[in-house]
Amino acid sequence: MKKITLIAVVLFLAKSVSAQLVVDAEMFKANPSQFMGKTITIKNVTYKGSQTTAGSPQGGTVSGTPSAGAGAGAPTKPSTGLAGPTGGGPAKDQYCNPQPNFTLTKWSLGPNNNICVQVDAKTQPALGMIQTGSLAKSITFRVTPTMYAATRIEP
Repeated sequence: MKKITLIAVVLFLAKSVSAQLVVDAEMFKANPSQFMGKTITIKNVTYKGSQTTAGSPQGGTVSGTPSAGAGAGAPTKPSTGLAGPTGGGPAKDQYCNPQPNFTLTKWSLGPNNNICVQVDAKTQPALGMIQTGSLAKSITFRVTPTMYAATRIEP
C-alpha cells in the first residue's frame, strides 16, 4: 500500500512540474495566443520598470506609457512592439492597462519584444530585488485573455 501511495505522489508531482513551460521569447512573440491559460517561463529578460496602480502594493513608479504619466526622468515612448494576441483578439496594448491591486511592470524579451506583466503583492518582494534596466534570470507568468499575471520572478 505504501508503494502505491508513493507512486501516486510521484506521478502527481511530475504532472504539476510539467504544467509550467519554459518558452523561448521569439516563440512567445510569434504566437502568444497559443499559450492562453498556461503558465510559462521566459529566461533572461530585462526589467524596464513598473507603475503602481490604486490599491496595489507599493512598487516603482517608472512608466513607459504616455497615458500613465511619466516619473521623474522616465522616458515616454509609444506602446509598440508589445507581445499580445493577434488577429480577432484583444488589442496588443490591452495587456499594458493597469489592473486594480496589481503593479504593472514592463519587460524586454529582446529587440522590439516588450511585454507588460501584472505583479501582485505575493510576487512584489522579488521585483524589489531587481533594478530598472537590469537582467533577471527568468519571469514566470500566467497568460490570460486580459493580462499576463506574474507567478514568479527570479532576480
